[in-house]
Amino acid sequence: MLNVAKAIAAAGIITVRFDFSGSGESEGEFADDTIVSGWLEDVGNVFHWIKGEPRFSGLPVYLLGHSLGGLIALSYDDAAIAGRLVLAPVVKPIDNFCDIILGPELWQRSVQGETVANFLNKGFSLSPRFARELLEKRYEPLVKAQSYQTPLFIVHGDEDAVVPLAGSQELYSRYKREKQLEIIPADHVFAGRHTELTSLLVGWLEKQTEGL
Repeated sequence: MLNVAKAIAAAGIITVRFDFSGSGESEGEFADDTIVSGWLEDVGNVFHWIKGEPRFSGLPVYLLGHSLGGLIALSYDDAAIAGRLVLAPVVKPIDNFCDIILGPELWQRSVQGETVANFLNKGFSLSPRFARELLEKRYEPLVKAQSYQTPLFIVHGDEDAVVPLAGSQELYSRYKREKQLEIIPADHVFAGRHTELTSLLVGWLEKQTEGL
């Protein structure tokens, strides 16, 4: 999603993009640091930094997240958030990881305390803390989102084989405030569709911030 972030910035919208702990250019190890509570803490740290920066003073802040990042965007709450944009969001984390992302066998091994590797043939590994925390904390973004009063923009590809489109459709159906759902011909990472995706995101953000 780096190219998408750059394209949004190129459209004149101030963009703060970061890698979660253990991912990309951030410190840490993917297997050890990929955990929802840790990623929520990361977002909180970035959000705290944004609010303390004079150059951002008075500007509305929107959260954008893709896949598991969509779960984070839907789960992190702060009164200063003006709206959320979620791309192929994970809205049923236990079901999604058990049924597809890890699959039943790796999920069970993870729950039993094993570090699992090469899920989705990507070569990544996850410590058992990830699955165990999902079971313990029962993150429910579909429920959490019902408390929000801000606009929500959802984009999902109809060829997504990783995160079911049905989850985004349910999120849209249950959300009671201003909302928009765009379904486009794309896979989970919107391969070959970043121009179209960026146009949708920029258009929505420009509409939300018109007159500012």
